[in-house]
Amino acid sequence: MSRETLLGFASLALLTAGCAKGQDKFLVTVPATANIFAAGQSVAFSGTLPPVVAFPAGSVEAITFGAGGQVTLGGGEPFSGPDGIPFPGGTDLTSINGISGIVDFDRGFFLTGVFLDDSVPSGDGPPILNFTHAEGFLTLSPVVSDIFHR
Repeated sequence: MSRETLLGFASLALLTAGCAKGQDKFLVTVPATANIFAAGQSVAFSGTLPPVVAFPAGSVEAITFGAGGQVTLGGGEPFSGPDGIPFPGGTDLTSINGISGIVDFDRGFFLTGVFLDDSVPSGDGPPILNFTHAEGFLTLSPVVSDIFHR
């Protein structure tokens, strides 16, 4: 049975996703320890494996996300919601385990996701997406193994 992984999310508490064809809704709890770069692997090299929502290939045309909850690094650091927080220097993560890195020079500590297929991610990964000044997009068409945030 072929499947595509809907999301391997890292760093937040709650995600709801609606799929346009049937409007199925999924409620997924995401531990703050989830490592997006471990998505699709059998074990996490650091942190924990992110949760997975699977669906048959070709069964979904569009997905709508909603998220809530907060995380903090502790030690007096501010709490961050799904959209992250303004962060000096922002985020500039390189690709690991065949999953793209992500750039957003304005924000940090945001919820991320990745679409995968049945294969275990490996190699360099797709080109890194830059979300600097682009967080408010209405549509996004990431390729397999592209990390994204809303």
